Amino acid sequence: MPDLIIQPLGAGTCTNDDDRCQMQQGQCVDGCQSSDKTPAPTPRLVRAICFDPAKADAKLIPNPPPAPVVSPRPRDPVLIVLDNIEVGAHFEFISLTDKPDADFGTKGDVRRLDMVGYDVGNRRATIVLDPKQMADKGFQPGERLVLRQVDRKGNASDGIYVYLDPSGWANQRVMQSNDQGQQVVLSGAPLDILVGVTGPNGAPSSAATQQLLGIAVQDKDAPQVAKSNVKVLTMKWSAEDRAVADALCANVAIFKSKLGRDSFNLEEAKKLAEDQTIPEPLRNAFAKLAASDGALFKRFDYAAYGDRRDGIVGLPDYTEVKTNDKSLFLNLLRAFEPGVTFMLQNSRTGETFSGSLGAGTRDVALKLSYLEDGDPLILTYHDAAGNWGAPYAFEYAAGCKDGKGKIDPLKLQLGDYPGAAKPANP
Repeated sequence: MPDLIIQPLGAGTCTNDDDRCQMQQGQCVDGCQSSDKTPAPTPRLVRAICFDPAKADAKLIPNPPPAPVVSPRPRDPVLIVLDNIEVGAHFEFISLTDKPDADFGTKGDVRRLDMVGYDVGNRRATIVLDPKQMADKGFQPGERLVLRQVDRKGNASDGIYVYLDPSGWANQRVMQSNDQGQQVVLSGAPLDILVGVTGPNGAPSSAATQQLLGIAVQDKDAPQVAKSNVKVLTMKWSAEDRAVADALCANVAIFKSKLGRDSFNLEEAKKLAEDQTIPEPLRNAFAKLAASDGALFKRFDYAAYGDRRDGIVGLPDYTEVKTNDKSLFLNLLRAFEPGVTFMLQNSRTGETFSGSLGAGTRDVALKLSYLEDGDPLILTYHDAAGNWGAPYAFEYAAGCKDGKGKIDPLKLQLGDYPGAAKPANP
């Protein structure tokens, strides 16, 4: 029988293909590191709610629910459930309610969350924050977040929008005592919270599902505005610009027959500028659009919507240029949290313009009618719960950065209030 040769593992790291990294029975392996650079899977939101834990005497009432009634004294624990979660991952989030222009690339904007429960079989994670942790993280009912998961190697997933729903989940009635000892009926629902790790079906589990009744809470947190991201874009169109747009409008059927559509990109404009089968005025129009590396094309690309270029000039764009000597837009690029409704008032004319951001929208451009330099503009806004933010006012100035002058129209010089009028002589 040959001698048994015991060979120690070499120092340093090794790859998965190295024999030293193959686990042997009873062997303690140190230093084996994978070269994992695969992005973590994008989490899927199962639920994200704020709730008030019901009191010990609370019980469900099975009758059909009346109009929803929310707790007059909101507390704010949070329950977030996610699936498509990789084991061992943690979570990072940015708050668009606290900072509408927050970004994962800005270190101070990013905060961490850890799961309290993990379902191995369903790849589902549970995150729970009690009121103290809520205060530490700065969460409020109705807050809007972007959340991503980060695996053990630091690979991050894409972010997903998360809304901490304060009451939409509370579809049942709960009776409990109020602070004065009176029985009151509130909106709520049972909640199951997984704590610990549960294995696939049939496997031993160290997890426990805690059940409690949750009570609806109220969103009282006013939205914020990132003032530097509120901009008025002014696009001025010369007579030559409008002549280009007029040539496009007059001959749209011709190039539509070539392209199969009434829109075109820069490369198509360059080709049409050299196409001898189309009329010379139309060729000249495309040549001007394509000149100087497409400088005029890029301006036309903003004409109809004024927010971001998509690399396509279409019928709404050149129609806008043809009919106006300038185009005006209120650009809100990460200026508000998603879900905000806003209104801009021209205090000189009284004209108002309104719009809103969808639940998963951070950018919007609002078409404005004619403004004059010096027009005082007042931006008001509220969230989906009806909470109003502080108004933001500025002076329109086409020649200034972002289209805003230095004057704050709401800094008013007011006279003294004289108090109650004195009665006439008796």
